[in-house]
Amino acid sequence: MKQLSLRHCGMLTFVFLCCIGCTDHVIPPDPEVETTITTLETQLNYKPENFYIFGARLEVVGSKSIKEIGIVYSLRFLNNPSFHAIPTLADTKVVSETNPGQIDNYRTGRNLPVSSFEKMYYRAFAILEDDTVVYGNVLEYIWYDTAVIEAESPVFLNGFLFGKMNVTDLGGLPIAEYGIVYSYINNDGETLADFPTLADNKLTFDLPVSLGFHSKVIPIAKPKRMNARSYVKYQNGVIEYGKSLAGASF
Repeated sequence: MKQLSLRHCGMLTFVFLCCIGCTDHVIPPDPEVETTITTLETQLNYKPENFYIFGARLEVVGSKSIKEIGIVYSLRFLNNPSFHAIPTLADTKVVSETNPGQIDNYRTGRNLPVSSFEKMYYRAFAILEDDTVVYGNVLEYIWYDTAVIEAESPVFLNGFLFGKMNVTDLGGLPIAEYGIVYSYINNDGETLADFPTLADNKLTFDLPVSLGFHSKVIPIAKPKRMNARSYVKYQNGVIEYGKSLAGASF
């Protein structure tokens, strides 16, 4: 076998080193990050009538910018089986008017033309810069003959903080629990929930429910500010929050 000359060996070594040098300086592209979005529970306001507040949470802002964000929904009626349990953009959509690239949580409203549907299926969506559509989780809203219970502004009287509510309609569903959910702060800079839920604090009132005004001591010291609203938990497990936000400063 013919031996390589020193010149040939030197050339091969140079080519090999060049290949290694080129490989070392290759910068891999950044991995693409996918946008993820979560659907928030829908809230029903009675004024204006049949006004539904939809919400979504932008969990991860991906590599591609977002052009449009909102909610898609499909209604199921008692005598009409035409609906989609997994709604898409082919159904009805509610678009958020807020710049989707500037916020993580948002809500937007829509006045539905009907109120006597059996169930609403809905989920969040985001349309990316390349027209790719990202969907959130599907949630259901069940319409019932519900009670009308609204929170009144909390008051501080004789050294006690009172939560108040007004029951104007008992509805047609058995009630398992009802009361007030509230959020409060003692100092500026602390977080005050705009729409308190059962994940915050609750004050439960005694059963059975009766019409009229009710009040009960909230077992905390006088706060600086507080937001409260009513809640009802029915025996079928459905939880409904009141339409009125009762705020107070002390």
